[in-house]
Amino acid sequence: MLATKEAIIAPVWARERYIRSTMPVLWLPLYRKDFGATDYFTSADAYGHKCQSSGSIYGGIQGRFFDGTDDKIAIPHHAAMVFSPEVTVIGSFYAIGTGTAKVITKLTYSTGGFSCERRSNNIHCVLIGTAANEHVPSGIAWTVNQWHRIGWVIRGMTVNFFLDGRLVTTVVATTVSLLTCTADLLISGVAGELYNGYSDDIILVNRALSPAEMQRDFLAIRWRHQ
Repeated sequence: MLATKEAIIAPVWARERYIRSTMPVLWLPLYRKDFGATDYFTSADAYGHKCQSSGSIYGGIQGRFFDGTDDKIAIPHHAAMVFSPEVTVIGSFYAIGTGTAKVITKLTYSTGGFSCERRSNNIHCVLIGTAANEHVPSGIAWTVNQWHRIGWVIRGMTVNFFLDGRLVTTVVATTVSLLTCTADLLISGVAGELYNGYSDDIILVNRALSPAEMQRDFLAIRWRHQ
């Protein structure tokens, strides 16, 4: 019995230690509890952001389910969310269906921000500029009906794309760099391009995590969705 209990608890402790070491400005362990489909809850980071769920359904250890129609989670802007010139965005996703989905966004058009997306069945990023927006495609497939740990590490005009803890490609934008904005951060929150599937353990850090740190993040969480 003790060995079984240790097998369950040890990965949780490892995860908690890793999260504290990265000092995230946002951490949403969506598997932790059912706070209602339409309700407020507090993020698990040191800031305790007041988040609002609109329609997403609790799926237990699977995190929360988004129907791709109107489900979203909104997190108001905070002074800690000044993501310029760097930001790291990570999440666990079980995507369903095809099409474009703005998975995690924080943007004000003609001002700044970013959109982490699943576009044309690939991992994708959009940088928002003052005069124009620039698509930064990875060319890396984001397959459906299976769990993946997806990461976007943005440093100015450079986007590192991570899949299951591995750096799979680096793409440099040609005209637009990461600019900050004061818009709310949205999990599947842009009408017409909402995410369909499960989401869990979303992290944002206001610096660029290294490939070694991204690998440790994946190793500390992969047990949950195997």
